[in-house]
Amino acid sequence: MGYTMTQICDRFIEFFMHEKPETKDWRKILVFREEWRRYRPHFYKRCQVRIDVETDTSVKQKLIVLARKVKKIDDEIETHMELFTELRENPTDINAIVARRRKDFTGDFFRNLNFLVNAYNGLDERDGNFLP
Repeated sequence: MGYTMTQICDRFIEFFMHEKPETKDWRKILVFREEWRRYRPHFYKRCQVRIDVETDTSVKQKLIVLARKVKKIDDEIETHMELFTELRENPTDINAIVARRRKDFTGDFFRNLNFLVNAYNGLDERDGNFLP
């Protein structure tokens, strides 16, 4: 509340670098955080600004690596979500989709799909506990 985009992006950077440095944790944030779509371009710009002004070469290198890793995971998740959406919206065309996008059906795609299913099932169970 009342945070600037710079503060939000700095918080993401600190979170990814120090609080949750494991990429498996980043995937959860990038997949489920709806606001990430809004923050995404600002995050990468803020990383670049911090890289440009950083004088400590080790911190600078860590920021460069962080930005590259987050971008790689972000791009993967975006591709997986597009494929998942295409499959969901065209259930009768699965064979054509598989033939056309065979290279996108990777182990990571199925891990993300499994992660989403488990998370949504957990949400359904949690919400079911509140129903009369």
